[in-house]
Amino acid sequence: MSLGLLVVALWVAQSEADREAELFGAEPTTTSTAAAQETRDEAALFGSETSTGATEAQRDEASLDGRSSMGRLSDAVEANDDFLDLGGELWLFGQAAFAREGDLQDTAVSSPSFMDLYLDVRPTDRLRAYARGRLSYDFTVASGAVDFLGRPQSETNAALDQLWIKFDLFQTVFVTAGKQRIRWGSSRIWNPTDFLNLSFRDPFNFLDLRLGVPLLKLHLPVEALGWNFYAIAALEDAANFKGVGGALRAELTYETAELSLSALAKKDAPLQLAVDLSAGVWLIDFRAELALTHHSRIPRYVGRFDFVPEPSTNGVTSGLYQVLLPDVASRYDDWEPQLVLGFDLNLPIFENDTLILGAEYFYNRFGYVDSNLYPILLATSNFNPLYASRHYLGISAVAIGPGDYNDTTIVAFAATSLSDQSWFGRLQYSVRVLTYLDLGLFGSVSFGQDGALNVALSVPPVTPNGLDLDRLAALGLPADPSTAGALSALNFAAPRLVLGATLNLRL
Repeated sequence: MSLGLLVVALWVAQSEADREAELFGAEPTTTSTAAAQETRDEAALFGSETSTGATEAQRDEASLDGRSSMGRLSDAVEANDDFLDLGGELWLFGQAAFAREGDLQDTAVSSPSFMDLYLDVRPTDRLRAYARGRLSYDFTVASGAVDFLGRPQSETNAALDQLWIKFDLFQTVFVTAGKQRIRWGSSRIWNPTDFLNLSFRDPFNFLDLRLGVPLLKLHLPVEALGWNFYAIAALEDAANFKGVGGALRAELTYETAELSLSALAKKDAPLQLAVDLSAGVWLIDFRAELALTHHSRIPRYVGRFDFVPEPSTNGVTSGLYQVLLPDVASRYDDWEPQLVLGFDLNLPIFENDTLILGAEYFYNRFGYVDSNLYPILLATSNFNPLYASRHYLGISAVAIGPGDYNDTTIVAFAATSLSDQSWFGRLQYSVRVLTYLDLGLFGSVSFGQDGALNVALSVPPVTPNGLDLDRLAALGLPADPSTAGALSALNFAAPRLVLGATLNLRL
């Protein structure tokens, strides 16, 4: 509703000014040569005559032409339609997740559908405003539903994705202010150098569904060299000047190679430095990313998370278990590296098509070599399947419009945690069935050992006796006996197989 009101307000404001000028016969004022030149420039952009005034006879003729005010208003809107664009996308999802065990009738279904609507205004070639909102809906979510971690779920959600204005200073520096999308890094699957986003991209999904972040971005291009320099103020949760973060980035190109250098600093947040490189040689595109994090406040868990039976009393066991908790170590004084190495092989197929084969290796110093500690990550909401392990490998294959199937795209993707031997695979197929409508089919499977990409947790009933409350607090868990019940609720197994379909309509 808010987006619709914004559209109407912009449309009416422009039209109201045009109507008042006609009704009162107002002539444009010219206070200087520069102002007159600006008037002529904007008139040319909007497709009007480049005169600075109109005669009385011309105004009378326009007023007495027998056409209604709505007719003239419609003409004005059509004449200015080249700088006002409305549109969006509608995605309908339906999927079924087949559990490892249980009755087929208990198969979980979901429909995480959404619609994006945008308003794009470009009154001149040096000024642009953009707004984009998202409405999400899943009819399968019941009232009061929670996920397996106890987080509340909602059937309908509305969110502001983007809201920004872009303009230039002296046609040299380009400014983008507001909530906007940004993505750093050259890799396909893992992007540890993508500092400014609040979460990592999910490569398992059809789309990058992350919302924009509030930024003030200054962009200085050097066209002669093909270089770009950025200075960015990160405004997320900045209630005062102390809360504003600062980022710098340089993108340097030479022939077929591009090198990027980035840095991000913010009070009470880690210092982050990054280098990413991409280069094309023959049929191969090489990619690399290196991220370094200093003063990280993410704890390092040392030891094991395990359960031992509670001692029996008079030979009678209670059936409850005591929890052995790991120790917590600080990373604050360390430099924590994350490294991605990858390549794409572009193989010509058929007459004019290409099959893209890719591979990536990810070393993640924040991850663990032992999946035994994953329940702690889950209990503290710090678990991400693609960033929980120490070593990963991913492979992919992409075919766009192969052969005579020009409206078809096929994507195959697989990833494994080399640390715990868990696997995840996904196959996507999409085809354009009508001019503005695409049909997608997808399936994913988890297999291998229980681990980051094939999650399975089975926590026995935990006794509150003997819980180390100080260690619970250090782990970020509630330091009270009720935590025993929360730990006992961490029984979860990722679905073995997920099948689904999508409909995508461009509005």
